[in-house]
Amino acid sequence: MKRFAALLDNLFQTRKTDLHLEYLQQYFSSIEEKDRDWALYFLSGKNLPRSRASKQILAWMEEIVSFPAWLVEKSNDMVGDRMETFILLMPNPDSVSNITLDDFCKELIGKRKDHDLVFKSWLNSLWDQFSGREILVLNRIVAGTLKSPVSLITLSEVISKVYDEDYFVTYLGLHDWNWAQNKISFLELVESKKKLRPEPFPSMPVRPLKNEPTDLGEPGNWQIEQKWDGIRVQWVYRDGVNFLWSREKQFLNPHFPEFTIPEGSQDLVLDGELMALENGRPLSREVLLKRLKKSKISRKELDASNFVFVAFDILEDAGKDLRKQKLEKRREILERRVAELPKSARIVLSEILSFDQWSQATEIRKGSREKFSEGIILKRRDSKYSDKRQKKDWYKWESEELSIKAVLLYAQVDPKRRANLYSFYTFAVWKGEELVPVAKTGTGLSDHSIMEISLF
Repeated sequence: MKRFAALLDNLFQTRKTDLHLEYLQQYFSSIEEKDRDWALYFLSGKNLPRSRASKQILAWMEEIVSFPAWLVEKSNDMVGDRMETFILLMPNPDSVSNITLDDFCKELIGKRKDHDLVFKSWLNSLWDQFSGREILVLNRIVAGTLKSPVSLITLSEVISKVYDEDYFVTYLGLHDWNWAQNKISFLELVESKKKLRPEPFPSMPVRPLKNEPTDLGEPGNWQIEQKWDGIRVQWVYRDGVNFLWSREKQFLNPHFPEFTIPEGSQDLVLDGELMALENGRPLSREVLLKRLKKSKISRKELDASNFVFVAFDILEDAGKDLRKQKLEKRREILERRVAELPKSARIVLSEILSFDQWSQATEIRKGSREKFSEGIILKRRDSKYSDKRQKKDWYKWESEELSIKAVLLYAQVDPKRRANLYSFYTFAVWKGEELVPVAKTGTGLSDHSIMEISLF
């Protein structure tokens, strides 16, 4: 239990992915099997059913803390979280506990229905054996409110390396697995997932075009498509099962369940972009990101869905790897396969834009913003599909950037961050003599800059 609490504390102290990977690898390389499965259960974002409400736990802690109420409130204003405030005010432990994470979880499940006085006595005895962050983790598990500081992507990368398993099979295992309910070990579940063959192909990189397109040679050797502001996705369909994988290797099916190819179709793997449309007009990427934040999608949302998959390449057809074929040939196969699929699959073809001269390509790029596009993509017609970054076959030529002069109106504490840092900002622009708020953001600054603003 202490090792798991120490791991969480280290993970919460930084947002750097490389440090997360290091801490997780150290932990899982030496942890026992039963503790491993519970740790994976919690780190994958799952919780045990609530045994006692946070409000009840706080009331019990308040009985132990001997500080005056005004000092507790003042401390809470600085810390920003009442549970963490009481943790800091708790007395030092009388003894040291050697209880494992597995033993603690089993005891908690067994005592969940105990009378409050019995449960309180048991919890108090644990508080006497733990300190600081250890009690915080313990309380969060009891209340069913423990939050994972790492993404499934990061966790899957570590576990696949430590236990020598495929990343995508590992991700599916972590996503679907419920150790608290079925008690099948994680590695047993991963073994059962291997037959699904969910793996996408490494994505073809798209390099920024830094020079004039005339440097690319004859325009007839290239094709042009719009660069949309969506989410790049590989749609893997094998043996009647659909898998949507983002370029960042996130499993998207739970967020976009409307995308299904019906059983009986031949296997295929498509490369494309998820987009939202309204009356044929592309909507902001924010619409997609809003859906990504939801873990459950209602029937009403599905019925009103305006999401489509814009397919621009096909990498596998009926089990045959097409990546070594030229883009022109792959496009012919793509058009045939998309035409065979029902409209319910929500797949549309990426339009190839007509041009003969580079001057025409320049004009198409200039008009991209009117089409709510970010620019254009240039692809060599004879290009093979490869993930090698030195390949110079696909380029993105984005529209000229726009900039504004804005005033930082508010700096607020972001409730999603543990530290009392001012990391959520509101910007405004002048309209005559009035400042009008135009944007809010919690990203884009380094930890050092956020600290500077917070100390200002």
